[in-house]
Amino acid sequence: MIDQKLVNAVLDQIGDMEPTETLNLMGDIDKLGASQGVSGFIYYKDTSDFYDANHDLIWDMLWNESESSGYHILRLISCLGGARDIGSDSQFKNLLAWFALEQVASEIIEGRATIPAMSVS
Repeated sequence: MIDQKLVNAVLDQIGDMEPTETLNLMGDIDKLGASQGVSGFIYYKDTSDFYDANHDLIWDMLWNESESSGYHILRLISCLGGARDIGSDSQFKNLLAWFALEQVASEIIEGRATIPAMSVS
């Protein structure tokens, strides 16, 4: 299960949206990935700042994913889309910020994480 602090950080980075809009966006991210362009996750400055503010949560998530998949963390990172093109610190931070965004979207869509303001009917 993903840490709710990371879910909240991702939702804060995206910005203010109605819960149903957020849920629709999470569905799009789950299907299409972060490379489609998501507010707050487009520019290297934004993704680097997000990574810097949340790196412990991101690495905890990577550790958990590594444990459940059986892959070493570095191997897991090397399998992420775009990992082959990493040539700078900013690109690395961007990759991991996008990974966090995509994981949060997946967890929300699969019902393992919640959008705080959204009530379950």
